[in-house]
Amino acid sequence: MTTTTLSLNGNATGLDGRMESLEDRIDALTSKVDIAAEAIRGDVKLLLDRLDSLGAEMRREIATVRKEHWSDHRVVLSMLKDHCRRLEVLERSVERLRSRVSCPNGD
Repeated sequence: MTTTTLSLNGNATGLDGRMESLEDRIDALTSKVDIAAEAIRGDVKLLLDRLDSLGAEMRREIATVRKEHWSDHRVVLSMLKDHCRRLEVLERSVERLRSRVSCPNGD
């Protein structure tokens, strides 16, 4: 019986050793996963910060383009109004000339 008890104690000690070894391996893997998760978290935060700054930069650029567009729009409208006034003046002067000159065939 002493041999079986030793054998059982030996198996129990071997099982305890394996359990401790497994627990150590699990702790090591958990630590690696935690380190990897922190690295990923840092990368994601860096990426989000960069996307945020790019978004802000794009909003500033869009605002600048809108201002330039509005400025160009005002210039074009001003030019069109000037041309319209010139055409009206030309039309009135042509009408005055026609009223002064009488053509026999109506031209």
